[in-house]
This record gives sequence, structure tokens and C-alpha cells, in this order.
Amino acid sequence: MYYTIRACLLASALLVSESLVAQEPITRRAPVDELFSGDKELRSKAYGKLLKDRSILIEKLCAFVAEPKNHSTHRATVSDAISLLGKLRAIEAAEVLVENIGFPDVMPPDADAQPEVIFSFGRLRPVEERLPAIAALIEIGEPSVDRVIKKMLTTGNLVEYSSCVAVLKGLDTPSIRAKVERVMPTASADRRAMLKRSFESIADKSRSEK
Repeated sequence: MYYTIRACLLASALLVSESLVAQEPITRRAPVDELFSGDKELRSKAYGKLLKDRSILIEKLCAFVAEPKNHSTHRATVSDAISLLGKLRAIEAAEVLVENIGFPDVMPPDADAQPEVIFSFGRLRPVEERLPAIAALIEIGEPSVDRVIKKMLTTGNLVEYSSCVAVLKGLDTPSIRAKVERVMPTASADRRAMLKRSFESIADKSRSEK
């Protein structure tokens, strides 16, 4: 409940600030209410306004997540912004989310903070529980897969690698399994061995479905 309220306040604040910057009046009647109007022109304007608001919101959330200093000064809000991008199924955010897939365990080079590694009862929690970008990318779905695979093949950070694997396993469709199998031969020998271990269950499932 606390996360939901905080995320909604974040989204509302970003949109209200945009209205203030543009010096637009904040009306009492929300565009979503106008979608139910009997006036065709009013409905059309409301539809356009909602799409514009969504684009503005996604752009601002992406910018907030991409700013390194926010990772040290506003960690909770960065986490909420990442989660909200997933809830919005924001395909446009895939690049930013993949770039920050290790947050908060992995900090950008320009961030003035130490990584935040979360333990539970003295044990390191699974990446799926620690890193919000994993769930967000799974919610965005297949449009994020190519970027996730590229990151998985190129990152030298084990947390980021494990996070990419978690996203692909979380989606786990025949087409994704096929993509993973296709890229394995292109990886270095060490990375190829890691991939075979990470995706052994996926490979077994692919063979059983043939």
C-alpha cells in the first residue's frame, strides 16, 4: 500500500510540475472523465491529452532514473520510478531500465554513493527481490529482450549479468529461448560457459517441445 501511494504521488507530482512549467491551468475535470463525454470533440481532445500526459510522464521518469546523482540522494524514488515504468509497460524506457538493471546494487560511475546490497535474515536476497528493473522489464515484455540479451553478453558485472538472466527466465517464451540459443555461439568461451549453466533449464525445455 505504501509503495502504491508513493508511486502515485510521484506520477502526479511530475505531471503537475509539467503543467506549471507550461503555465497550463490545472482543471478540476480530469481528461479520463472527459472520455465518457457525449461530445465527440471533447472525447478526442481527452484521448490526445492522456496520450501526451503518458509520454511526458515516461520521459520524466526515464530522465529521473538516468540521472546518477538521484541514485544516491533519492534511492527510494528511483526505485518507484523504475517500478512505475514497468506498470506503464513503457517500451520507450527499455534502454534506461537495462542500463540501470543493477540498481541499487550497482551504482553509476558518477553517483556519489555506495551500492545498496539488501540482506534478509543475514542472507543476500535474490536479485528478483532486490532489483526493481527486473520486474519492470518483465512487465514490458519481449520489446526489451534484445537490449537485455546485449547487456547480458557484454557486461562485466555479475549482478547485471544475473539480472539479465532473471529477466529472460521470467519471460521464458519459445521465441526468447530461440534467441538465447542463437546468441550463445557468438559469446566468448567464458561467457558461453556461463550462459550454458544459466540457461540449461531453458535449453532442456526447448528440446522437449520439439
